[in-house]
Amino acid sequence: MHLFLCFGSVIFALFCRLVFPLSSFSFLVAPLLFVSTTIVVLLMGCNGEMWMMPVGWLGFAMSFLFLVFCLLSLFCHCRDLVRSVQKTKELPLHVYQLKERRICFRLLDHDLPFAGLVGLVNPQLVLSRGLLDLLDQDHIEAVVCHEEAHRFYRDNFWFFWWNYLKQITAWLPRTEKLWQHLLLERELRADRKAGEKVDPLDIAEALLQIIQQGNGLIVGGAVPFFEQERLEQRIDALLSPRPQGFNRREILLSILVALLPLFYLPFHYQNYV
Repeated sequence: MHLFLCFGSVIFALFCRLVFPLSSFSFLVAPLLFVSTTIVVLLMGCNGEMWMMPVGWLGFAMSFLFLVFCLLSLFCHCRDLVRSVQKTKELPLHVYQLKERRICFRLLDHDLPFAGLVGLVNPQLVLSRGLLDLLDQDHIEAVVCHEEAHRFYRDNFWFFWWNYLKQITAWLPRTEKLWQHLLLERELRADRKAGEKVDPLDIAEALLQIIQQGNGLIVGGAVPFFEQERLEQRIDALLSPRPQGFNRREILLSILVALLPLFYLPFHYQNYV
């Protein structure tokens, strides 16, 4: 019976990936359902029956191995984040006078342009020397407002966990395509939020100047302003705004579907003989 539950969750996940090709529901429901099914199977144990079928040890063993894999992946994911945060704290802290306000950031001594938030709960702003030399104050403010939008939406926190869910289901079809789509939605949302404080044209011009400078710098554990794969789409969206964003109903629905395996527990009976 445990095998039936495990394979059933996989089939349902594959069905969602095929029917909902580009949605947060399709991305989230698979890993969340796998994890909840695994926990339920482990809680049932390898003894007893469910719906007059023996639960067996094979499905239990598969669930146990998958949980070990998830825990190891989480450990590696957290380790990489801690290393990035530690390296960021070693960077010198600078204060920059930006028109009518001052901004505090960590200065990365590199010729290539970079701007991003590093950290999970209270991420720190990191700007490279190359970015400060490249952009004027108007465009620097546009970049900073974009990063503040990421902070407002807590993108570092949520996408840390979403990236982890992506890693444990990388073998599923369309995982990478869905991930890239979610990253684009994240950047477009931050651009729109920043556009409430600065001219959206300044954000687009900052992106164009970075493109002309060459490839931007990538820093691990950061939500960067510059990502080559999505620049053209971001610029198009800034020049011709259109309503977009994450569908909260899809996220809530994926969580509710992932909790369904909990209803299996009352139907499991232990054999004490």
